[in-house]
Amino acid sequence: MSASLEINFMVLYTQHKSQWELRQREEEIAELQKALSDMQVYLFQEREHVLRLYAENDRLKIRELEDRKKIQHLLNLPHGMEPEITYFHKQPPARAVIGQHHSIQSSPKHLGRGPGGHKKGTYKK
Repeated sequence: MSASLEINFMVLYTQHKSQWELRQREEEIAELQKALSDMQVYLFQEREHVLRLYAENDRLKIRELEDRKKIQHLLNLPHGMEPEITYFHKQPPARAVIGQHHSIQSSPKHLGRGPGGHKKGTYKK
């Protein structure tokens, strides 16, 4: 009987050890699945962030092209123009900026209508 008892004890011990190892593996699998899920969420967030950066980059490239067109347009304008006056509706500027005044009548290509609709001068050859 003692041999039979020893065999039963060994079977129970092996079964208990196998169940304990199985629980350990299941806990390990659950931890790995949670880590995988967390990484998938992080990856999704990073992809969204990259897409936002691409969109911002595209907007900035478009803005750069528009700015280049504006700069080119301003560079192509005649240089003897009357200085522009800007009025600030809400807040005055921190300091006054006074541009250099160019004589309009010295250059015939800048003749036309003034701010009030009257003629600035006449074109004479």
